[in-house]
Amino acid sequence: MAPDRSATGAGPAGPALAALVGDVDAFARDHWDRGPLLRRAADLPSGAVTLGLDDIDELLSERALRVPFVRVTSNGTVTPTSVYTSGAGAGASINDQVRDTAVAALLAEGQTVVLQGLHRSHAAVRRFTSALAAELACPVQANAYVTPAREQGFDPHYDVHDVFVVQLAGRKRWRVHEPVHRSPLPDQPWTDHREAVKGRADEEPLLDVVLEPGDVLYLPRGTVHSARSEDGLSAHLTIGVHPPTLHQIARAALDELADDVELRASLPLGTRLDGGSGTEVVRKAMARVLTSLDSVDPQRVARSVAIDVVTATRPDPIAPLAHAQLLTTLDEHTRVVRRRGLLVVIDEGTVRLPEQPVAIAPEERAAVALVLDGAPHSAAELTMLPVEAAVGLVRRLATAGALVAAAG
Repeated sequence: MAPDRSATGAGPAGPALAALVGDVDAFARDHWDRGPLLRRAADLPSGAVTLGLDDIDELLSERALRVPFVRVTSNGTVTPTSVYTSGAGAGASINDQVRDTAVAALLAEGQTVVLQGLHRSHAAVRRFTSALAAELACPVQANAYVTPAREQGFDPHYDVHDVFVVQLAGRKRWRVHEPVHRSPLPDQPWTDHREAVKGRADEEPLLDVVLEPGDVLYLPRGTVHSARSEDGLSAHLTIGVHPPTLHQIARAALDELADDVELRASLPLGTRLDGGSGTEVVRKAMARVLTSLDSVDPQRVARSVAIDVVTATRPDPIAPLAHAQLLTTLDEHTRVVRRRGLLVVIDEGTVRLPEQPVAIAPEERAAVALVLDGAPHSAAELTMLPVEAAVGLVRRLATAGALVAAAG
């Protein structure tokens, strides 16, 4: 059974992406996974995520952030966390909490402060990245970088995911170069090509631009870049996008061959893979694999990759106290709705969710599709099931975090 497309969140990109790139069709055609794009604030619609310096100060001083939600770096060298973390006094002796005074001193020395995982710790960022993840049907993350005047936090490098850079405050100069390793996979970091990256950074850049508040810069994964603040403190948000790849599909297809007993067989005793004979053995094995791939069900591969996306995409948080109350009072009239930002895959006997799967019977599938369609529902509306069975299904989905109380 193929993934339920209506339940995965797949579909045309909407206002969140448009707030970053303007013309979505032109972006998809000319820039996505192809080349950088610069959009000035004046050319973009309103609606992009907002995060001010006051918000960053609050995060660093009042939220009891712990490592790894904050890190500090200067010119590519990461500052040991012991320099800026400690316990927080009586009743809060956990020793990796961020010290606001230490962070202030490090900023004054010229070091860059990175707030990691803002898609989890800041409400406005979370709402925007959740909307973007739903539009793009892939995981999205967000970090903020605060750099003092005329400083550079990182050496030239590339990222293994696509990024949208949103300038929040101050001005920062970006130098962008062609990739040395195009479309890198997550396990192919820039440090594997350190010398090539260093050499590329010495060449004439594709872009040499100064970002001002509200400007957005898109960089496909693998794009070599570096950034240095201008006169004054600079803050920018980096939104990382992790789309599925053809390589991911290929690996999922190969995993489907695990049931082929011939492919699981050992090579003949004493087979050596070095030299010319080894090459011939591999050639024959590859031909056998290619033949076997013809029998792989594309729907099973699609489901496998879709499940990877679901488990890597975090939906909006649940209020534990309110949700516990929902679970204890739920009946056939309780109105529930699909959790915002939730991606799911519905297959023959399972609803695949980020944290845990929910087993379902064949006769429950239509009810699952209805109650997860994004509109408020009650168990009483699931008329394809007896009332008691409908309440039980809603309770199981709510316990797993797929459904929350509907507003009002």
